[in-house]
Amino acid sequence: MIEHPPAERAYDKVLHPVKRDFDTALDMSQRLREAGSPVGTVDILIASMAINRNLSLITKDGDFEKIQAVEKKLKIEWVP
Repeated sequence: MIEHPPAERAYDKVLHPVKRDFDTALDMSQRLREAGSPVGTVDILIASMAINRNLSLITKDGDFEKIQAVEKKLKIEWVP
């Protein structure tokens, strides 16, 4: 899963969130707030989509490290 707006032009399949993704995102958002590490809504939704589909997220955005701290199922491939 790639977090980048031009991805739709570059890849055959673009994922769209479903209800389960929003439910997962809400749960993660609450845990992040409780941990004192709020993260933007879009990043949380992207992470929930990766988790629910058992995909790795390819990113250089440090906010995903905060998400991974409360959700160990998030797999990240870091880009330098």
